Amino acid sequence: MDRIEYCYPDTNILKNKLGIKDSGKLHEMERGLTFFRLAQLEKEPIPGRFDLQHLQKIHHHIFQDMYGWAGQIRLTNIAKGNSLFALYHLIEPSCDELFKALKKDNYLQGLSLDKVSERLAHYTSEINAIHPFREGNGRATREFIRCLAKEAGYELNYSEFDKNQLVGAYIASFKGDNTELNNLYKENLRQIIPELERDSFIEENKSVVVIEEYREMDDEWELEP
Repeated sequence: MDRIEYCYPDTNILKNKLGIKDSGKLHEMERGLTFFRLAQLEKEPIPGRFDLQHLQKIHHHIFQDMYGWAGQIRLTNIAKGNSLFALYHLIEPSCDELFKALKKDNYLQGLSLDKVSERLAHYTSEINAIHPFREGNGRATREFIRCLAKEAGYELNYSEFDKNQLVGAYIASFKGDNTELNNLYKENLRQIIPELERDSFIEENKSVVVIEEYREMDDEWELEP
């Protein structure tokens, strides 16, 4: 494989499609464009088999406006502080092994909330340790895990997470402790109720729904001066 020079000469600024060579401007532009692409995925997730190729497609969609190597496995070794991620030549075999295990787990379908949370934490920490891409691993992993949770019958809304807690949980999981990440998933997963089942429940409990609506109005009324 040919090595890629990811950064502009004598800088740590990633080469990008927009030719931006100022780190602050690059960060702001990347943040805006990836937010737009993630919003698209919220409405129309990328279908896939929850394997490396699926993760690559997600990464490509998120970063397609910024980097020519979006969706491509990195061809260099990277670290953050004293934490070294998987050596680049081990990325594909490590992912193959990991996603075979996920397939064996039947993509977490039919599991209890406790077990889904535990397995989501496990796969999050493993993908993070591998860090398949030169940049943007966190965003791609979060979207992959969100889709996996949905496959298992749960909604995962990252806007409900405390950002500092989530970052702390990622760091702890990299060091081998998934407890905090497991707990965060457990607290924020919401079971998806099938549409027919939901409509049937509403029909059978119309009087209860009406009573609750009036109760909410009463609560709002009490707040009036």
